[in-house]
Amino acid sequence: MLMTKGDKFKELTVDLKKRFRLADPSILHGIDNFLSLIARQELAFAKNNRSGVVYGRYSVMQNFCNIFNPLLIQLISQSRLIDDELKFNDISLPLVKELISSDQCNLYAFKFRNAAAHFDCLAERSHDQNTEFIRCGESLKLIAEILQIILSLIRTESFTWCKFCFRRAVVNFEYCKIHYSTNETIQDTNYRKANRTYKSLDSAVIQMWAKHRSLRSVGEESFLLVADNSPPKEIYQNETALPMSEEKITFVSDTITKSWSEMSSEWNAIIYCFPEISKRFTQSAETYTSWDDFVSALFQALEEPIETTRHPLWAINILKDAEAWFAAEVKFSDRRQNDTLDKVAGLYQNGYSEYEIASKLNLTTKHILQLVREIKKNHSLHKLTKKK
Repeated sequence: MLMTKGDKFKELTVDLKKRFRLADPSILHGIDNFLSLIARQELAFAKNNRSGVVYGRYSVMQNFCNIFNPLLIQLISQSRLIDDELKFNDISLPLVKELISSDQCNLYAFKFRNAAAHFDCLAERSHDQNTEFIRCGESLKLIAEILQIILSLIRTESFTWCKFCFRRAVVNFEYCKIHYSTNETIQDTNYRKANRTYKSLDSAVIQMWAKHRSLRSVGEESFLLVADNSPPKEIYQNETALPMSEEKITFVSDTITKSWSEMSSEWNAIIYCFPEISKRFTQSAETYTSWDDFVSALFQALEEPIETTRHPLWAINILKDAEAWFAAEVKFSDRRQNDTLDKVAGLYQNGYSEYEIASKLNLTTKHILQLVREIKKNHSLHKLTKKK
């Protein structure tokens, strides 16, 4: 008999109570309640509704929140430290308002693990092995682990990218919304232009994109950031470690944990580092009220309606990928325009009429007439300069 996702979840969580036996008893008991609720059920991510069931499948995050949200509130009432740490990591309650997608679930697993790491540090520094530090840390690690197991079982979307540019691909298509070909003239022109631009990209850009996409597919939104050349450290089950510079780790962590008013100026400075993106995203970061509003506006400026990530690391990588694409578009367009201008000038000087040139180059006569006027204007300016 085929196992349901509820059965698989039970199988994967069978040792959690042993591994995190020092967690708060209420959280440990919450696992039993959650397992009994989803046992023998098919699970899915879905928007919240009253029943918690969508097309016969359990909305797994809604049921998770119904059980663990009151348990977290109970923990907060028992420990001021938990309350401070959740606020510091921007973990908002009730969770049911936050965990509405796989991306958000990934991000919150990361946040809970971040909070747990702080309690681990406090426990290590405590000479008497403070039981409150251990209990809080184990409880938060346990919640992060449950979220990670849920994500390992339920995949609502695969990471697919446009065959040409930096954007995410439309479901069941190889291209983004801008570059897939249709019968519409404008859309088909975009496709052909993107195809030619892609072929002009440097191999270094292709490799950069491939690295980002590979890391994104593996790490998704929940992963451990490890400093380059750092000694090995404990990695939790189902967790991915991504090595990078300590400076970048600090910046990513600050964006997640600090208020937007503290970080907006730093993101302004990052945007200014990308000339082509700065032309498209002209509003100051300080004008947005939150990180989420800022990222939403940024993706809109990049004409990227599919991307949903809110992780700062992926946002930085997307900016790098987008800048490389926009720069290639500009460079290729300039080259194409200059090439066409040279061809038209050559044919015109050899006695071809505008109509003959249009036919020969498969361009409109109106476009050729505009180019010829530009050629004549440049020729006149050249003669005037010579006389002077």
